[in-house]
Amino acid sequence: MSPQIFRVSSTAASLGTTGQWWLARHVALQDTAMGGVGFGAAGVTSGPQNNYHYGATPQALLALRLILSDRVMLDTTAREYYVSNGLAPGNATDNIARLDASLMFRVWGCHAIGIQYVYTQRDASYNNQPGQHQSVGTIGLAYNFLGDPHFGAVEWGRNNKDDTH
Repeated sequence: MSPQIFRVSSTAASLGTTGQWWLARHVALQDTAMGGVGFGAAGVTSGPQNNYHYGATPQALLALRLILSDRVMLDTTAREYYVSNGLAPGNATDNIARLDASLMFRVWGCHAIGIQYVYTQRDASYNNQPGQHQSVGTIGLAYNFLGDPHFGAVEWGRNNKDDTH
């Protein structure tokens, strides 16, 4: 993850689960929750060299996707990384949170267009320096070529619904 003002990178092992519920005949809700720990790095893209550090990195992810009639998908993902001072020298920590949200409209076949919003925030504490708070948000337009025209909804749930209603 690398917004314009800071960077974070991590290699980790995580455990989690994914589920899907059919809320109505053509409305599916999918969720994913994961948590893990690894080794990561964080720092700013400019400034003193000592603003970049490594350490043990607990992290979490929560994602929700609402799929409406194979035409519209609202997708949100929240991530958090805590680059600690564990397993590395120094007394520095970074807490980085990121929120991705998108609204996609399937236009034809596997072609979709949409709008996306990404917000990233960093709170850092470094040796003998004042704490830092940085954030950046972006809005963008997107074209997607979908691997599945149903936005990833699992078909078997749909087939078990009573079609007589």
